[in-house]
Amino acid sequence: MVESARFRSNMPTIDDINAIHINTVHACGQKETQWYDNPRGQVIEFHTEEELNKFFVATPATKPIIPSPEIFDSLSGEPPQSITALPSISECAVHLELLEVIHALRKRVISTQSLDKGLGLKPPTKSVFRRTYVSYRKYENRKHTVKDPTFPKRSQAKWPVFLKIAAMRFILWARKMEDLMEDRGGPHSEAKLPHLPPIDVLAIWHAFLLNPGDYQRYCDKNALQYLKHVPFPWARITSEFKHEAIDSTNSDFSYKIPPAAGNWFARSLRLDPDLFDYICLIGRQNRDAFVRKALVKFCGDDPAGVPTIENSLGRHKEADNPEEHAFISLLYQAERFNSVVKPLSDNVVRQGAFVDKMHGQLWIRSPVFSDTLRRAIDRYDNFTQLFKLNPGSTLVPTLDMDLAWHTHQLSHVRYKAAIQEIAGRFIDHDDKIGTSTLNMWENITRKVYEKTFDEDYVRCLCWDCEAMLSVVEADDSPSMDDEWARTMTEKVREDLQYYRYVEVCRRKGYHLPARIESD
Repeated sequence: MVESARFRSNMPTIDDINAIHINTVHACGQKETQWYDNPRGQVIEFHTEEELNKFFVATPATKPIIPSPEIFDSLSGEPPQSITALPSISECAVHLELLEVIHALRKRVISTQSLDKGLGLKPPTKSVFRRTYVSYRKYENRKHTVKDPTFPKRSQAKWPVFLKIAAMRFILWARKMEDLMEDRGGPHSEAKLPHLPPIDVLAIWHAFLLNPGDYQRYCDKNALQYLKHVPFPWARITSEFKHEAIDSTNSDFSYKIPPAAGNWFARSLRLDPDLFDYICLIGRQNRDAFVRKALVKFCGDDPAGVPTIENSLGRHKEADNPEEHAFISLLYQAERFNSVVKPLSDNVVRQGAFVDKMHGQLWIRSPVFSDTLRRAIDRYDNFTQLFKLNPGSTLVPTLDMDLAWHTHQLSHVRYKAAIQEIAGRFIDHDDKIGTSTLNMWENITRKVYEKTFDEDYVRCLCWDCEAMLSVVEADDSPSMDDEWARTMTEKVREDLQYYRYVEVCRRKGYHLPARIESD
């Protein structure tokens, strides 16, 4: 058992909550989180021996698994029984994992310095001479290097550049994948994805599917009928619930393409499955290498004196290094077909705001994760019915509804058929609407929703409120007085306290705590 530590006097306790009052609930939860995640980075324990004895350093057998594997139990890879079936809790859970992976990838691309060399990004510096006193009344003019203050902002530009390369990889992958499924034969309606794509390609595909009208037109124009019918590979991502592709045990979710899928990608496209690692590898190569010059030119950060990508492609002998030649060709095509590539990469950039919101909510680590998703799907069901009741109106979902809506759209043909049946028309998802217009329609949606369903349209979705709501839903007590509220909050406090503690330990690299369940 780890050593105990004293609680500070301002640590929130159950006495801080004497009723179900949302402001009090929030304040307690925020104080508790701040107390655990203290700036000193100390390991935090509990203030009484009774509470301390409920927690200990986890062994492999008692290590907490959050989210619970049980939440993925309904994944099967088989089509739903009903044409109007909405996404399942399991599918929404995998979707949240994928959003965490994309969030971690973006952070990694922006912050990793080894990627700067591959893309030719460097902070220009200049030297100035400053008066430096070496003793009383005596100084020397010494040389100082002044860093470029614009570099952090320019470093943010690595993400769009990375996505443009990823978008061209998606275009090539989509063509090869369509050919593979066509060779295997079978009806379009029964199409299944043979191999998972690399994470950069998956991020492009994911965001493209969230623009169903654009995706429909692209697939029809490019004869991608199998790919259009493919349902999103939720079960393949979890690999029969063993999470072969996504690792959720670390603070930053990671994605690892299955070996067979990676081999197929490398063999079919002659490109490295891991775009991030490959660009970092290019950065470690000789500055005169054709592939490095082509990448620097593509990035455009310092193109002076660098030959064009077409010139590099012409001078590079394919026989010398087929993989390098294929990558230079990839850059050339991305530059040439920018009118197609840029909208695909822009889709991912626009989705960044939603990804950040989901990461901020962190429902995936919540003690009532399953309940939150169940309620989100129920509210999305209400939302879809509004389209039929209000034909011609633009309706705006809340954050929880939007998660279920996004999850639904990721299986394109199923979504199209379901929404046509439910709403009586195809509902596109336009994430290009301006803020002022969006706010206007959001206010209209709120009024219509609350009038139709007699429940709040907007509600708090934090861990504390979701946990309290789950307790209220599960309790059948006839009265809800202060004593009842006190008893109920006592039930959820330990769960919230423990789950927050686990997450802070995970982020700081500490051993995860386990707890002894009380009798």
